[in-house]
This record gives sequence, C-alpha cells and structure tokens, in this order.
Amino acid sequence: MDSLEVAFSHPQSKKTDCNHIFLNFVPTLTLTEPGKLEETVRSMVMRYGSRLLKMRVLHAELKFTIRLTTNGTSFPIRLFLTNESGYYLDISLYREVTDPRTGQVMFQAYGAVQGPLHGLLISTPYLTKDHLQLKRFQAQSMGTTYVYDFPEMFRQSLMKLWKEHYQRHHLPPRDMPTDALVSTELVLDSHGNLCMQKRLPGENEIGMVAWKMTLKTPEFQEGRDIIVISNDMTHKIGSFGPQEDVLFKKASELSRKMGIPRIYLSANSGARIGLAEEIKHLFRVAWVDPKDPNKGFKYLYLRPDDFKKVSAMNSVRAELIEDQGESRYKITDIIGKDDGLGVENLRGSGMIAGESSTAYNEVITINLVTCRAIGIGAYLVRLGQRIIQVENSHIILTGAGALNKVLGREVYTSNNQLGGIQIMHNNGVSHDVVPDDFEGCCMILQWLSYMPLKRNGPLPIIPSYDRVDRDVDFVPTKAPYDVRWMLSGRMNPES
Repeated sequence: MDSLEVAFSHPQSKKTDCNHIFLNFVPTLTLTEPGKLEETVRSMVMRYGSRLLKMRVLHAELKFTIRLTTNGTSFPIRLFLTNESGYYLDISLYREVTDPRTGQVMFQAYGAVQGPLHGLLISTPYLTKDHLQLKRFQAQSMGTTYVYDFPEMFRQSLMKLWKEHYQRHHLPPRDMPTDALVSTELVLDSHGNLCMQKRLPGENEIGMVAWKMTLKTPEFQEGRDIIVISNDMTHKIGSFGPQEDVLFKKASELSRKMGIPRIYLSANSGARIGLAEEIKHLFRVAWVDPKDPNKGFKYLYLRPDDFKKVSAMNSVRAELIEDQGESRYKITDIIGKDDGLGVENLRGSGMIAGESSTAYNEVITINLVTCRAIGIGAYLVRLGQRIIQVENSHIILTGAGALNKVLGREVYTSNNQLGGIQIMHNNGVSHDVVPDDFEGCCMILQWLSYMPLKRNGPLPIIPSYDRVDRDVDFVPTKAPYDVRWMLSGRMNPES
C-alpha cells in the first residue's frame, strides 16, 4: 500500500483504475475453521477501506496453503475480494482442484457461497475494465455514486437497518428477507408515457433514471413502495434536458397518484446549455480589427459552401451580405438540428419545479444531495420537505468562477463557500449531513421508518420487545447523564 501511494504521486495516476493486488502466502497454515478466514480479511479490509479505495484498489487475490488439522493433508485455496462500487465488499473463497478428465487445475467454490469463478481454470485471464466500470469510475471521480449502483446501495442500507433492528430489540440474528428490495426501472416509451421495464445497467439514453422500489422494512415487513429519481452524472454531466424533465415529472406524478414517498438523488449541473456541433467548427468571426481581437467583433458568419452544408438541417438562419469583397452568410439565429439545446430546457425546469411544489403538499419528498446540485437542481431539493447533504457536496445557483468574473476580483475560492455544508446546514437549508452516499441512503431509510405506508395512512407502530414490567436499576450519578436512563435504564458500560 505504501508503494502504491508513492506511485499515485505521479501526475498521470489520476487515470488509474481497477488496481489488482495478488498476495501469495508461502507457509502452510493450520485452520480448523476456514470460514473465520473471511471474517479476519473482511475486518482488515474495512480498517483500510478508504485508503484502498483512494488508490483505486478494487480487486485483491490471496493465495494460501492450509490444512484443517495439524497432521492433515494440505491444499491450496484462494480468497478473492471485490469492491467495484466502493461501498460493498464481496468475498468469495475457492479451492484449487485438478480436473480428473483434463488434468487442469480449476477453481471450486469452498463454502456455502458459490462465487463467479467456480468451475473456471486458474489460468483464466483477469477481466479488463468494461463499459460499466468506465462510467462508475467517471462518476466516482466527480465525487458521487454511479446511478445504477444506487439500488444495490439501498439494499445494503436495508441490511444494515435489519441488523440494527435485531440488536436494538435483543433478537437472535436472522437473515434479511430474500426479496427485501425489488426495484423496477421506470422509462419513457416512444410516446413519452411512463412504463416499467427491466433492463441492464447503463442502457439509459438520457441523464435521468427512475425506479419504483418495494422495500421490506422492520416496520412494513410486507413491503412498502417508494419512487426513486436520480441524475446520471456520466450523461452530459447530469444536466436537465427536455427528456430528463419529462421523466422526472412523470415519475413524480406516479408517486402522487400512488400516495407513496418520492426520493430524489441529486447530482447534476443544472439546465442544459447545448451547442450546435454542426455549426461549431464552421462559423467564422468578422473582427472589428483583425489585428487586435480585443476590440471585439461585428458578427458571426458562414462561407457560402459551409452554409450549403447546414441549410438543409434547418439548424441556422443567416442573411446573405457582401463584405470585404466576398459573399458571407451573416448568422442571425442558431437553432441546432437536435432538440434540447436552448431555452426549451428552461421551460422544462419550470415544469418540474411546479411538479415538486405540488408533490410537497401531497407526498413525502426527501432529497439526497451527492456531489452537487446546481441551478434547477438546487431549486428541486429546496422545494422538497427534507434535504440530506453529503459532506463534499454543494447546493448552488451559480459557480464561484462565474461570480468572481461578475465581481471583477477573486472573492470566492470554491463552490463550498457558496453552498457547502458549512453554509447550507448551518443555515437550516439542509436538515442533516452524512459522510458519504451510503450513509445518506441509510438516513433516508431511517426517516422513512417514521412515515406512514401511504398518504394519510397510520403511523408505523411496531410491537415493543421491551417488557413493561422490566425493572429499571439505573442509579443517578454526580456526573452529567442522560435523563432518559432514569426511565428506561441503560446498558452496563463494563459488559
């Protein structure tokens, strides 16, 4: 790890991803309970997890030679660790066995869980970085979670909620319900109508993704439904265009129709300001003084042959003039051949702002700000009932660089001075602060545990596992103490 940190001091190390560590332990180990090996390695990785993720170590492989008894036969095993999403550690254990038919050495799952390498040869090449990992790395580099990792993040948060529930009520640990979280993606069809569809991660064509999720929580063990809407920062930096606005509106309307909570995961760059790519490399500038561009320009224009290329697309309007001895098409309007480049994005922003105001009065609206919320993204979270802000995120209307240009001097050094947690949380705009996205999802589920199943429904009151006739043996001390201990008692700090 120290060597990796030295390597990461190189300027080009920012592009490094999916680092893989292989460790081969030569001495033979005696392990009477190989299952404890996973627990030991897991606790070690959790201890250095943030350091490993910072150096983009997503895979590790440990090879041991073990024997189950002191005089037993030794055999090789391999422990694989994977943490591609940054919040969930997957551990799989294999035994190296020889195929009696081919004589080749292959992986055989060792334990109850059958990992993805079961039945493959040990010489199988490592997987290279795929398209999904490229998007995941792009999102994580900007300080957020890849949008299609959020359903699994909610599942892991739900597992944590169940474990805390068992511990709080002193219940024997049990497995979480098998179908504790079921999610179905909400997409727009060719007519702009909302429909449910099962599709692979990364198949979205717009920068907004929505799901209808069914969660089996300790309060609603039969399941409760929620609508989750999230920006995709890997698609045009999460900006809002016409299609994104329509999906947001339709998903929010569905939550109001069903009377269920609407969760918005905000990571965006505001309304989209598009460029007509077909014009960008063709237009020319008529300078006031060609030798001194600082004096400004008179107009933008296209040459006749370039105008012919784009006139059929109806992406530009121009008038023919004669200037400096040549024919020029002076550009009066740039429309662009693609939809969603200009003011129509602002119209969509107003539409979803109005939808959020309506949802505020009808359903539960909780927002998680991860990475950043800019422009209409900031309005949307503020129009919700509750805001959870990740520590490294900011809620702003305009960036520090733009404001400095307006002011004519360097007043702000970062966006955190405008909308970071020290501004928004201290002023009451954000209602809670969490260190990362995973804790943000946990906070959402915790807040939902106090909310009814549907609009105007009864509060979620669960049976108490604490006996009414239990004696309270707490004795007040001279040192400060929590007065609630006099009513309910407290756990013995020494046991």
